Amino acid sequence: MTGFPVFALLVASAAVVAQDCEDIGGQCLDWEDYICHAGWETGLCPGDENIRCCLSCDTECEEKHVLVFRLLFALKMFG
Repeated sequence: MTGFPVFALLVASAAVVAQDCEDIGGQCLDWEDYICHAGWETGLCPGDENIRCCLSCDTECEEKHVLVFRLLFALKMFG
């Protein structure tokens, strides 16, 4: 029975860490499977080391993303 409190403590601490990512407006995702335009933050999500906090895009980030998309589209159409 001594293992149960330790397990409960680990689960509780993992939930707190995931909340850290959400507190800054991020989302815990596998960085190998997703593109995160605002960037990744480590140490804020539970799980394997490939689970990272995808930061949310602010207005400046979104404007840059749209600009890059338009440039890539233009290169494809006229390049």
